[in-house]
Amino acid sequence: MGIFDWLLNFALKVFAVPGLHAILTAVAVGFALTYLMSRSLPANMAVCTAIRYQRLIVFITVFSISFSMVPSPVMGAWAFTVAIFTPQFYDWATEIIFHRWPWLKPKALMTFDEYQKSQR
Repeated sequence: MGIFDWLLNFALKVFAVPGLHAILTAVAVGFALTYLMSRSLPANMAVCTAIRYQRLIVFITVFSISFSMVPSPVMGAWAFTVAIFTPQFYDWATEIIFHRWPWLKPKALMTFDEYQKSQR
């Protein structure tokens, strides 16, 4: 049981950092807002443009929410660092989700063949 006690103590110390709560909350809210906003993009938009909009939306939401929750210079640096890497993580996570559940994919991100299959 020694390793489990150590993991529990480590997790308690890590989650005691107030900035971590802000960052995790911002990532969760940023993912949700980005998905909701990408659902409203028009279906005739170019896929590369829709992906760029998604990356911009997730960056702005993660940075602004995490920095507004704990406004300090240190949190600004952490928020910016996390926000830089979040778009790639969002692309990776949605790739897995849309592969498993293709009906969740927004129409703006569908290729022509995927769009035709979804209309059947």
